[in-house]
Amino acid sequence: MGGDDRRLRAPRLMAISSESMQMDWLDGLIDDGVDYVQIRLKHLADGELFRQVWQVVERSEGRIQVLVNGRADIARAAGADGVHLPARGVPTHAIRARFPELLVGRSTHCDREISTAARDGADYVTFSPILPTLSKARYGPPQGLTGLRSAVGCAGDLPVVALGGLDAKDVADCVETGARGVAGIRVFQDRTTRRCLVQAWEEARS
Repeated sequence: MGGDDRRLRAPRLMAISSESMQMDWLDGLIDDGVDYVQIRLKHLADGELFRQVWQVVERSEGRIQVLVNGRADIARAAGADGVHLPARGVPTHAIRARFPELLVGRSTHCDREISTAARDGADYVTFSPILPTLSKARYGPPQGLTGLRSAVGCAGDLPVVALGGLDAKDVADCVETGARGVAGIRVFQDRTTRRCLVQAWEEARS
């Protein structure tokens, strides 16, 4: 599959798992129309992480795209669709060369990281933090919509997915900047909140 084809599959709504991920949460994502789930379980040993990812892949039956945070080897072994790389992880081009069949996403927090990801063959990037959030505080102050708009401009045709402190009320503004998707942890956990986000996305894109 070529890079252009993969970029057509870039996330629109990407749920990132909490450390206490349950399979009924996955079922809810699928039922509500979320198109990507990123398995982010950094506390697990390799064997247990593989088992969890394999269960997600089997249960999803191709109804949602499955990414594994930081572990392309486990993504391929478990039959997942791709890998999401941290900003300071293994270089994108190295993963692309070793795992050409996988969708490869990258976390970014500045224009320089976006340019590098684009040059090295990433299929999409997340850009964060857009709004205040404790999980992204170490990456500096929120970038806001101005920062997101700049990121989209820097990325060119590389899809940018907005991340960090976002809720349903922020979706239309993110779409207006040219962002191709929205990602998060908290906002996808509660079903009512998640459904509001999905509805806001559909309305903003219509």
